[in-house]
Amino acid sequence: MSAPRKTYDLRITGRWVVGLLWASILLDVALLLVTVWLYSSLNGFENGRLDQSEAEAAFVAIGNIQKLAYLIAVAISVICIVVSCMWIYRAAHNAGGIAPTEKRIKPGWAVGWFFIPVANLWKPYQSIRQTWNTTFDPSGDMNRPGPSVLAWWWVTWIVSNILSNVSIRQERLAETLVDFKILTFIDMAFFPITIISTLLFLRIVRAITSGQVAVLNTPTFGATAPVPTPSA
Repeated sequence: MSAPRKTYDLRITGRWVVGLLWASILLDVALLLVTVWLYSSLNGFENGRLDQSEAEAAFVAIGNIQKLAYLIAVAISVICIVVSCMWIYRAAHNAGGIAPTEKRIKPGWAVGWFFIPVANLWKPYQSIRQTWNTTFDPSGDMNRPGPSVLAWWWVTWIVSNILSNVSIRQERLAETLVDFKILTFIDMAFFPITIISTLLFLRIVRAITSGQVAVLNTPTFGATAPVPTPSA
């Protein structure tokens, strides 16, 4: 008789992911407000509403705030990526225990596909969709279309990454006032879309976490696999 498959209690990891996602959202909101301030200052300087000394003072203040906010954002992003990868791995692993099949994307690849160019345009979405479908309908087709929240999350995720790359390139090339105004336009589109994407992923994390806790604690599943120990 084979040993029961190990399962993960997603509640603790899920709480960490949710907390870090909220921190990311708050930082993105702050950076969006600073970007609007920058755009207003650029407009004011261009229209003569701000003289050179006033504009320079505003640009210095904005630059200092952006540097600090970006440093904090990078630190939170690194931690959030690590913890989110842990959650994705564990959720995919649990899905494999709920409805075992060799056709499922393996937990390691559920994380790994995010870092492989071209394939990262659809494979991570496929893995999350399999995990979602298995969690909420173990007997159904894991590759069937998922709910709209998954599709909207993935679309906004892709668009957010595209805008991020465009923004980085524009920042390197920006020299004139018009160049910097274009950069602020891009960033004013980037931050709201990123916030929406993060909110959608947050909803997905909460849903799958609670769904898997419910499934793994049912007497039927407990007969073939260990029931996760309730978190404090």
